[in-house]
Amino acid sequence: MKKFVVGFIAGALIFSTMPAFADSIQSIFGAKVTGVYTIQNQDGKKIAEGAILNGSTYVPVRAMSKATGTPLTVDTKKKVITLGTETTTSSNIAIDELNIKKEAAERKITSLQGSIKLYESDIIPNAQKDADNTKGTESEATYKSRLDSRNEELAKYKADLAEAQRQLAEIELQITEATNMK
Repeated sequence: MKKFVVGFIAGALIFSTMPAFADSIQSIFGAKVTGVYTIQNQDGKKIAEGAILNGSTYVPVRAMSKATGTPLTVDTKKKVITLGTETTTSSNIAIDELNIKKEAAERKITSLQGSIKLYESDIIPNAQKDADNTKGTESEATYKSRLDSRNEELAKYKADLAEAQRQLAEIELQITEATNMK
């Protein structure tokens, strides 16, 4: 008997709120669709279709959220749809992407610095020693060519390092600008 009474009360509560809910969207249900819009992105790709009801266009929220990159949260218990969040904004995403690029540039710089140090401390001195030891022999030209090649490689590493440092400075400037715009 208790279950019957509890069920009856729960049902009464649910069905007593239905007319209020229905009144707020009554203009949509039963309304005649007077037209349909094709919703497309700037490239002309179809995203969804929007129905015109009583002079207003209704489009699928999830399709629009996906197309615009706006986060969408659906709370089925509260029957609430939230578009966007305070913590995930396009500026935060842009800054995160710039920080990833910054870390990659810093790793590249560290790697290039290590290569330059190795060339300057070991590879070129050894190639120079080999070239010096073969002066006046048949292999002198081979070792001299090898030394020239190592010096060209070192020059390339130094040019790459300068470019990576320039890119890092540019990324840091973009991060500063994006942070100041928040």
